[in-house]
Amino acid sequence: MVRVAVTLRAMDANEFALWLPTMREVYAEEIAGYGGLSTDEAKRKAIADLERLFPDHRPSTEQFVFVVEADGEPVGDLWIA
Repeated sequence: MVRVAVTLRAMDANEFALWLPTMREVYAEEIAGYGGLSTDEAKRKAIADLERLFPDHRPSTEQFVFVVEADGEPVGDLWIA
């Protein structure tokens, strides 16, 4: 059996600055694919939603963004709202 230590840590400001635009694109694609909106409508909704949830490009008090690490190496992210 292989054991891997999985941990969460708060995303730092530099990581978050890279994460947010990527999340905006992913979110827009999901809205278009599953929400029945056009690509342009989905992009506008993603921008508006994320501006509300992350004012001034920072998490609001109700948003938590973590880096998931396995044995100290980043392997993903976790956004809890």
